[in-house]
Amino acid sequence: MNKDLYTLMEKISNTTYYEGNKQRSIEHIQKVMLFAELLAEGEQLSEKDRKLLLVAVAFHDSARDGQEGNNIEHGEGSAILAGRVLKENNDYGNLSPSEIAMIQTAIHYHTYREEKRGMLNKHAIEKFAKTYAKYNGIEELDLKRTAKICELLKDADALDRYRFARRGTLDARYLRSKTAKRKSTMEYAKFINEKVAEKILRKIYKFSEEEISKHNPIGQLRNVRISKQMDEGHLEFSELKEIYDREFPRKREADIDGELLQLYFEKDTSVEEVNKETQETKANFGKEKSKNIDYRTEVDD
Repeated sequence: MNKDLYTLMEKISNTTYYEGNKQRSIEHIQKVMLFAELLAEGEQLSEKDRKLLLVAVAFHDSARDGQEGNNIEHGEGSAILAGRVLKENNDYGNLSPSEIAMIQTAIHYHTYREEKRGMLNKHAIEKFAKTYAKYNGIEELDLKRTAKICELLKDADALDRYRFARRGTLDARYLRSKTAKRKSTMEYAKFINEKVAEKILRKIYKFSEEEISKHNPIGQLRNVRISKQMDEGHLEFSELKEIYDREFPRKREADIDGELLQLYFEKDTSVEEVNKETQETKANFGKEKSKNIDYRTEVDD
């Protein structure tokens, strides 16, 4: 995983932008950043645009008021806040006015209701792009690059719908990018949400391993939150980083891992099938040689 992803994750986690609903919002931001990194790899985004996408994700809910429910205005508010912050300091990179405008466009667009679900509205993107180009004192933006960042931010945000438990179902038809639509990507998003839910149940609510649901920890956490009606606090970034780092599928130098990453991204393959393939490949590869290989595409229980 790229080092600057964790740097940006930790930086945004230490701000005050998500304090209104920090026990949920900051976890959401971190997971969406993780999913955005995965989508950026699968869609072969340039290094520059990958960074713009991650900054957009970091700020995409920054103007939420901390209340539950859908605040359809928070996309625009978050875009304005991000523009002000990114103009005033270089903490998130030395960004040009056009790059800031692209980030703001993507943030604003993430709450836009598309007429055809799962299909970008290029006219809306162009409208938002003109607004933020003018705001940043430039004539126009690269609409092709801007639209791609809009697409991946919306998809990464949608992949975290699993955190809603019973309401958190995903229909691949409503996703936009090829990478987001893959079953392996959707399985990975669900898996990460399960691991985060288990961590919260253990660390915040003091559940034992035996008390945590083996089949639906996300739903269990939702029910506990409803019944407790308490300000639960939040997990430290380092605790969540353990999950993100351990479970992120990454490419290694060994050919065997390159093959597994290709399987993960290119085939309609579930996490369980990837695990099975990993075990079979390990066995065929030989015990001595396998000792020196880090199988980072494998998802551990």
